[in-house]
Amino acid sequence: MMKRLTIILFAFAAYGVPASAESLSTFAHDGAGRSVLEFDPASVSAFSAKGHALMRVAVKETPSENEPHGPTDLTVIIDCRLRQMTASPVTPAAKDRASAATVAGFKTRDLKQPGNGMYGRFVGAVCDGELSGVKASPAKSGKSGWTHFIEGPQRALYVANGSVRTIGKYRAVSVRLRELVDAQLPDGRHIDARDAVWVIDCEQKSGAVAYERAFATVGDKNETVQSTGDERLFAEPSHVEVDKLRFGRPVAGSSQARLSEELCLTSFQDLSSSVLSSSDLSSGHAQTRTANFVYYTLEVPVDWTEAGTGKLQPGDKTLLVTALNLIGIEATTTPEQDAAAMKSLMAELEKNAVRTLTSQGLKLVLEFSAKDIGGQRALIRGVFQENTGITVVQYYVAGPTYVVPLLVTGTRDAAATLAEMDAILSSLRWLGKPLERRPSAN
Repeated sequence: MMKRLTIILFAFAAYGVPASAESLSTFAHDGAGRSVLEFDPASVSAFSAKGHALMRVAVKETPSENEPHGPTDLTVIIDCRLRQMTASPVTPAAKDRASAATVAGFKTRDLKQPGNGMYGRFVGAVCDGELSGVKASPAKSGKSGWTHFIEGPQRALYVANGSVRTIGKYRAVSVRLRELVDAQLPDGRHIDARDAVWVIDCEQKSGAVAYERAFATVGDKNETVQSTGDERLFAEPSHVEVDKLRFGRPVAGSSQARLSEELCLTSFQDLSSSVLSSSDLSSGHAQTRTANFVYYTLEVPVDWTEAGTGKLQPGDKTLLVTALNLIGIEATTTPEQDAAAMKSLMAELEKNAVRTLTSQGLKLVLEFSAKDIGGQRALIRGVFQENTGITVVQYYVAGPTYVVPLLVTGTRDAAATLAEMDAILSSLRWLGKPLERRPSAN
C-alpha cells in the first residue's frame, strides 16, 4: 500500500484525572457516606440582577433516609458581598428553562443568611473560590488558597492549592481539617482545626501524617494549641522523608480514604511531564524525555485522506493531539483481577473527563464508547464540543494494565474527527502493548 508522511503535533497539558448524575460533585456526605449536597461545577456562573453581583449554582440536596421526600434539584443564587443566598426548586419539566426563570424571578428580599452550617460553608466556598473544578468566581473576590474537597458530619477537608507532590509511589499534600462540632485534644484543650501534611502510599493504600498543627481560632488569628513534626513541610511537602513515617490504613469512606483514592488515581505510571519516546515505541519499551512540544512522524496510508469530510495533508496542523498522563494499575498474576481493576479505572477516568471538560464550558455530544482493536486493546472515546464549534475528543487507548489518554482538538466535526483519528490510533502498534517495565516518572 502506498504511504506518505504526515506530521501530527503531540503537546502536553495539565489535566486532573483524576460525570453522570454525572456532572455532580459531592460537597457533603452524611455518616453513612451518602451524598447530601452535590453541585454541578459547569453550572457555576456570575451575573448581575437588580444592582447585585451574584453567583448561580445548580445543586442537588438529598435528605436523610428517614425523610418522606427524596432528592431535590435546586438553583442557588448567592450574593457574595452580603454572604447571603436563596434557593429555588427546579421542576423536571422546567429544567431547560430553570436558569432564565430563576434570574427573571430573583428578588433581593429572598436573600437570607445561610447560618453557620453546611450551606454557610457552601456559600463561603463559592465566594472564596474553593469549589473543586470551578473557574467562575465573583467579581472583586480573592481566592482563599484552599479547595474544599469534601465534608462529613464532623469535619470538612480542604486541600492547599498547588500542594500535591509525587515522591515515587507516594503522594504528599498539605491539608486543613476543619472541625464542625466541638472538638478537644485528649488533654481537654479546645481546637477548631488542624493543618497537616498527609503522605499516601498508593501501592499499599495506606497513609501517614508527616506534620500536624492543631489550632484554635481567636478573633481573626489561628493560635497553635499543639504541633508535631517540621512545620516547613507544610509549605513544601516534597521534603518529607517517607522512610521515617509510620503508615496505617484510613477508615473506609473517611475523608482521608476519599482523598487518597483521588490522589492515587494517576499512581504507578504517572508521566505528567513526560512522554513515551518515539525512538522505541514499536518494541513496547517505554522511555521518557521532557519536552513542551514533540513532533511524531507517522506513516499514513494514502487512502486515509479519503476518510471524513476533512483530508489530512502533509504537515497537517489542524489536529492538535495532547498527550496526557499515562495511567496504569499494579498488575497481578490473575488476568481476571487485572480486567476488573482496569474496568473500574476506566469508569473513573470517563467520569472525571466529563466533569472536567463540562466544567470548562464544553458540551458532551457523544457518550463514551469502545472500539475493539485486535482483541488486545480498546480505543475508547467521548466527543465534546465548544460553543465556538471546535470539536474535542477524549481518547483512551486501553491495554492490559495501563491507559494512554490523548485529547484531540480540531475544527472538523465529530464524525470527521473520529474517522481520521480512529484509523491513526488503531494502527500505532505500541499503543496498548504490555509494558516490559514501568516508565520512570520524570
